Amino acid sequence: MTVINVAHNKDTVALVADSQLSSFIRKSMNGDKIYFDNFPGMISGVTGNSIFFIDEAIGKIEFPPEPPLDPGTLSGAIHYRLRDLKNQKIDSDLISAYNLTIEDLVRGQKKDDKIDETLLKNLQQELENKNGRWKQYLDNSVTTIGFDGKNPEIYYADPFTRDKISLNFYSSGSGSDLASQSLQNFYETIKDPNSLKTT
Repeated sequence: MTVINVAHNKDTVALVADSQLSSFIRKSMNGDKIYFDNFPGMISGVTGNSIFFIDEAIGKIEFPPEPPLDPGTLSGAIHYRLRDLKNQKIDSDLISAYNLTIEDLVRGQKKDDKIDETLLKNLQQELENKNGRWKQYLDNSVTTIGFDGKNPEIYYADPFTRDKISLNFYSSGSGSDLASQSLQNFYETIKDPNSLKTT
């Protein structure tokens, strides 16, 4: 189970992550899920089926040398890199196994030939199945918190989307259902989340 929790008031941002890393055969307590040196002024936490996939995608991000970088721009870049790398890896698998591409599946046929209907339908469903054949590419996300000027912001990115979170808190990962409920219960007791004291 993975949980990334982020929260902010008007002056402070915070991210808390668990340290459990899981694979098919073992669990360990040394998962490195936080990026805080990579992007000055921001903290990002990662969840998903392949931390290595996320590392590879983030390693491909290039920014102009002019700071400052804001959370929305960073989250957008992360989304595009996750999406592009996902498409590249799935295309490679499709070409190797079926001599097909994602474009062929979206189009519903090869440029010069038809695709077996049953195979086409199954592969099209797999393109969005986060628990299926390509889960190591599909089920990965990055939550980023930081400041856009003086305003704290939270963003969520995965290979499919990038969203700005309007609340003062957010949870992602397989344990986010319980973590979100706990944070919701806490924030319901706070009159003004932006004025919440951190000391």
